[in-house]
Amino acid sequence: MTKNPKLYQINTRVWLRRFDTESTKAKLSDVPDEYWDKIASLGFNYIWLMGIWKTNESTIKKYCFDDDLKYEYGLALKDWEEKDVIGSPFAIDSYEINPAICDDKTLLAIKRKLNMRGIGLILDFIPNHFSADTSLLKKKPGIFLETNMDYFYRDPHTFYKPDENEDRVFAHGRDPFFPAWQDTVQVNYFSAEARDFMIKTLFDLTKICDGVRCDMAMLSLNNVFKNTWGGVLSTMELKRPKDEFWKPAIEIIKGIRSDFLFIAEVYWDLEWEMQQLGFDYTYDKEMFDRLQAGNAQIVRDHLLAEYDFQNNSVRFIENHDEK
Repeated sequence: MTKNPKLYQINTRVWLRRFDTESTKAKLSDVPDEYWDKIASLGFNYIWLMGIWKTNESTIKKYCFDDDLKYEYGLALKDWEEKDVIGSPFAIDSYEINPAICDDKTLLAIKRKLNMRGIGLILDFIPNHFSADTSLLKKKPGIFLETNMDYFYRDPHTFYKPDENEDRVFAHGRDPFFPAWQDTVQVNYFSAEARDFMIKTLFDLTKICDGVRCDMAMLSLNNVFKNTWGGVLSTMELKRPKDEFWKPAIEIIKGIRSDFLFIAEVYWDLEWEMQQLGFDYTYDKEMFDRLQAGNAQIVRDHLLAEYDFQNNSVRFIENHDEK
C-alpha cells in the first residue's frame, strides 16, 4: 500500500454532465483518456467514483420534496426545478451499475485504464441501508429490519409499509441523532442472513474495484445498532451477535484480496475502534472541524495523536458533505 495515498473524489452523476453533447448525455465511456492522464499527473493514487449504483426513481417523488429539502435545494440552486432532483446516491436499489452511467464491461475497462496509470478504483459500499423501494424487499426481505404495525402507527416517519396492500412494516435507515432517511430501508445487522448477504456483496465488489468507501460505517456496530433500534430489537426478539460485523467481513475479503482497501466514514470518536476492526483508513472529521475553526493550537494538539492512528486517517480538503 502506498504511504499517504491521495484520493480524488468524483460525484459521478453530476460530473458526467460536463462531457454531454447537444444530442446525447455522456456516460463513462465518453470520458477521454486525457482526463485520466491528468488525474495521474497530479499524483493521485485512487479515484472514488461516488454514486454509480442503480437507484429507484420512484423514491424521488415520494421522499425528496419535503419542505426542509426544498429549502436546501434553494440554497444550492436558486432557480432549481423538479427535474434537477435526482435522488440520493446512497439510497440504492442494488449493487448493479446505473445504466445511465455505464455497463459492467465499461466499468472494468475504466478500472484497467486507471490501474495502468497507477490509480486504484474506489466505489461506494453503503452498509446501513438500501432504497426504500429496493427490489431486494421482494427478493431478500429477511435482510431488512422488520417490525409490527404498532410502530408504523406510532411513528410513520421512521417506519413504513413498502406495499400499501400488505401489513408488513420496515424501518427506514437512520442515524440515531437525526430523523430517519425516508428514502431508505434499514439493513438488520442482528440478522445472520443480512450479514452474510452484505459480505457476499463485498466479495462481488472485489471483482470490479480496488476498494470501498463505507458510508456511515459505525452504524453497523453492535452497540450503535442496539442503541438506535433497541425497542424494535426487543419486540422482534432479535439477539445481539457475538462478533462485530466488520471484523469477519474485512478478514474474509482481505483473505481474498489483501490489497483491497477499506475506508470508513465514521464519527463520534469511534475512529480508532474501526481501525482495530480492520479498516485501512477512517475519516478524520475532527481535523476538518479544527481547521475550519482556525485555531492553530487545537490543530497542533490534534497532530500530536498516536502515529498509527494518524497514518490511517482520511483528511479531506473537501468532500460532498462539507462546506
